[in-house]
Amino acid sequence: MPTQEIHLSPQQRRAARQVLGRNQLSQLTDFPRYPVRCPLSELVHRFEGFAGPIWSRLHANMTENQTLAELRDTRLPKLLSGEIRIKDAEEQAGAVL
Repeated sequence: MPTQEIHLSPQQRRAARQVLGRNQLSQLTDFPRYPVRCPLSELVHRFEGFAGPIWSRLHANMTENQTLAELRDTRLPKLLSGEIRIKDAEEQAGAVL
């Protein structure tokens, strides 16, 4: 596999600092000197074609999970107190989902 030098943008450097932690900051400055093996663009595109739908579904599931958690947290206390009935809660949930 061919090697190529990569250059990190300021955003990428900030992300790397967060991942590496404070104790690794001095080593981050050495990173651009290390050779990095990059896959062929065809392989990257094939992987993105495979992984893209999985990531999309993952993000959709996370959004749905957040919505359902918010519904639970707002509706459950009202259901338990008798403030609303199940039919009312179902209608409200249906409007959100």
